[in-house]
Amino acid sequence: MHIDVWSIDATLVNIYPISPPNEKGFALNLEKGVWNSFDIPLSAFSDVVNLAEVLQFKFDGGTGVETIFIDNLYFYGECYIAPDCPQLVWADEFDGTSLNLSNWTPLTGDGCDINLCGWGNNELQWYQPQNAVVSNGSLKITAKQESVGGRAYTSARLITKDKQDFTYGRFEASIKLPEGQGIWPAFWMFHTDAVYGPWPMSGEIDIMEYLGQEKDRIFGTIHHGDLVPNNRNTSGGFRLVNGDFTERFYEFAIEWEENVIRWYIDDYLYLTLRPEDIAPDFWPFNQDFHFLLNVAVGGNLPGNPDATTTFPQTMEVDYVRVYKGRFAHLTGTQRVDYQAEGEVYTVENAGPGSSYNWTVEGGTIVAGQGTSQITVNWGEANQNAKVSVTTTSECGAENTISLDVAIDVQRVIVREFALENFDDEALITFLNASGTFTDNAANPAPNDLNNSALVGKYVRNDGAQFDNIQYSTAAIPDASVFTSGSKTFYVDFYTDAPVGTPLLLQLENSNESLPTNFPAGRHSRYQAITTVQNAWQRLAFTFLDRPDGGTSNTGVDRIVFLFNPNTFTNNTYYYDNFDRYCTDEEEKCFDDSDFVLSDPCNCRNPKNIVLADGTYLFEDTLKIDASSFANPTITFVSQDGKMLNAAGAPLTATTANFIPLGGGVFGLQFYKRSNTTATITVDVNGQQRSFTTTSCTPCPAVVAVPTMGQWGLFLFGLLMINLSLIFLYQKRMLYSHQ
Repeated sequence: MHIDVWSIDATLVNIYPISPPNEKGFALNLEKGVWNSFDIPLSAFSDVVNLAEVLQFKFDGGTGVETIFIDNLYFYGECYIAPDCPQLVWADEFDGTSLNLSNWTPLTGDGCDINLCGWGNNELQWYQPQNAVVSNGSLKITAKQESVGGRAYTSARLITKDKQDFTYGRFEASIKLPEGQGIWPAFWMFHTDAVYGPWPMSGEIDIMEYLGQEKDRIFGTIHHGDLVPNNRNTSGGFRLVNGDFTERFYEFAIEWEENVIRWYIDDYLYLTLRPEDIAPDFWPFNQDFHFLLNVAVGGNLPGNPDATTTFPQTMEVDYVRVYKGRFAHLTGTQRVDYQAEGEVYTVENAGPGSSYNWTVEGGTIVAGQGTSQITVNWGEANQNAKVSVTTTSECGAENTISLDVAIDVQRVIVREFALENFDDEALITFLNASGTFTDNAANPAPNDLNNSALVGKYVRNDGAQFDNIQYSTAAIPDASVFTSGSKTFYVDFYTDAPVGTPLLLQLENSNESLPTNFPAGRHSRYQAITTVQNAWQRLAFTFLDRPDGGTSNTGVDRIVFLFNPNTFTNNTYYYDNFDRYCTDEEEKCFDDSDFVLSDPCNCRNPKNIVLADGTYLFEDTLKIDASSFANPTITFVSQDGKMLNAAGAPLTATTANFIPLGGGVFGLQFYKRSNTTATITVDVNGQQRSFTTTSCTPCPAVVAVPTMGQWGLFLFGLLMINLSLIFLYQKRMLYSHQ
C-alpha cells in the first residue's frame, strides 16, 4: 500500500485499515514540513484485518497535532493472473438408475426409415432403447443376438442432438470396450446442423472407434470432402503395448479448437489434425456438433460376426465430460528400438507453477528430471517398460500420466527374397501410377549399398495429393506376418526429396479397395521416413495401422506405394531391392544355411533315364533343417519347373513330399537334369525361403550296382575286340560277398 503524508507539526502518525470489527495500526515516522512517501507491505495488516473487506482508514497523529495532509493512497503490486485451468462445462456421470433423457435420445431401427438402411455400412443390428441401461454408476450399451425388426442382432445408439451441442472444447469419455469379430463400438461426434451440406461435407469427428477383433487398437478419424463417392477421411491409430481395451476403463478424448483437433488416450497425445492435413478439402469443424455412443454389429467395417463371436457384448461408459480449456498431456515415442538412446518425452500444458516428477522403468533418465521434458536411454526388451510423470500446478490436484513403452528386442534380420529388384523375375506386377514410372532405369549413383545396374524410377505427379504406384502380387499369402512384425518390407531409395519425407506402403484387397472408398479394402499400412537426400538408403517399412480390420489376412493381392502422401510435390524417387526380411524375435530366422543338398551330382546313382537332349536325370535329396522351430511345419510353395518327378515332369505341390528325417530335419527327393540348376521355394512356419541347387556334369555311363549275395548279368557296352575272356572274368567277379 502506498501513501504520501505532510504535516507541519507531527513527527509520528499511525494508520489503521479497518474491516469491522478488526483494525490494526502501522507507525509512520515523518519529517516536518515536507511530503513523506511510504510503501507499506500488506502483510503488516493481513494477520488481523481482512483486506478484501476494508471499509475505512483511521489516522492518529497523537496529542497536539493539528493538521495532517494525505495524498496518493493506493494499493499496488504484481498483477495476478489466474491459471488457465480447465473448466467443466457439462457432464453425464451416469450415477442414476435410468438414462437422462434431457441429455440423450435413444434411436430406434436400422436406418431404413431415413433412407439409410444398415446405417450406410450394411450393418446388421436393430437399435432399440432397452439395450442402453444405466446402473451402478455407468452406462451399458449391449449388443445381443436376437431377431427384431427383421435383423439378427439388437443394440443401442444414443445421441445428444439438440440437447447437448458444442463448438470447441475438450470432449472425453471413460470407456471399457467389448470384443469379438464384427463388434464395432464408437464414441463420436456429428454435425448438428448441416451447415455445409450433407455428410460428410459438414463433417464427422470420431473420438474413438474400435474393431472387436483387434482388441489392442483404437482409431481417431475425421470425415470430410464431397458427397459419396467423393467422400474422404483422415485418421490415425493407437496400439496398446500391454493388455487390451476390454480389461479396464480407458479415457478417450479430443481437444477441439478452431483450426486443430488433437486425440488422446489416457492423456497421451497420438494424433493431431489441422486444415492443411486435409487440403484442398474444406475444414468444416467450426460449428455445433453433438455426441453419439453406439455398438454396431457387422457391416463393411468391421466385417460380420463369425463362429468366434460371442454374445452379448457390452460397452461400458463411466462418464462423458466436456471442458473449456486444455489438460496436461504427454508426448514421446511409444515404440522404441533395442537400446534406443536420446528419446525425448514432454509434458505439455501442465499449467502455471507446475512441478514435475518423472519415473522410468526399463531405461535411464539422462537429462531433464524436474522439468517438463526428459531425455531417456532405453535398455533391453522389458515388458514393464514405462515412462510416468506426476505434475502439480496452481490448477489443483496432482496428475499422473503414464505411457507403457515397447522396447524392441535385439532382432536377427535376414533377407528372405526379393519382390522386385529389376534384375531378376519379379513377384509383383506393375499396374498403374499417378506419376511417371520407368522400369529398368539406370542406377543414378551406384555405391556399396546398391550397385545394381538397373532400378525403378518414379517421378511424382505434383497434381495428385495422394500420388501412388500400384502392383499386383500373389506373394503375400498371409499379411499377418507383417502386422505382427515378424516380417518386414525393406526397399532401397534414392531421392531428391527432403530428409524426413514420409513413404507409405499399403496392402490391399483389389476387390474391396476403390480410390474413393478408403478405408475399405486397405488391410494395413507401413511407413518409412527418408534419412538422406541424393544418396542410396535402405529403409524398413514399419507397421502403421490397420485401416480396414475386415480385410482378410489372406486376401491381400495388391501393393500400393504412396510417395509423400497428402502433398503436391514432384520429387523423383529411384527404388530397388524391394525385399522381404525375417525379423522374428522368438524364432531363429530361416536362412540359406538351413538348406543342405544331400550328396549332389552323385554319379553312382543317377536316374536311369536319358532325355532327348542327351542329359540324365539326377536323383537328389534336399534336406531342410527346421530344428530351430519348436513345432516345424514345412510346405512346398513353388519351383521354377526344373525340379522333376520320377517321370521327368515338373514337381508340383501335390507330388512334393517332405519326409521327417529326425531332429527337426526334413527331406525332399526330386530329380533334375544334369546340366541345369533348379530353384525351390518352401514355407517353414510362415517363413518362405528359396534355394537354388547346383548343376551337374553328365555321368559317363549309367553304372549298375550289384545285389549282395546274387549273381547278375550286367552289360557294360564295352568295345569288344578279342576280350571275351576278360568279359567272363569280370562277370564272375560281380558275385559279391560284401
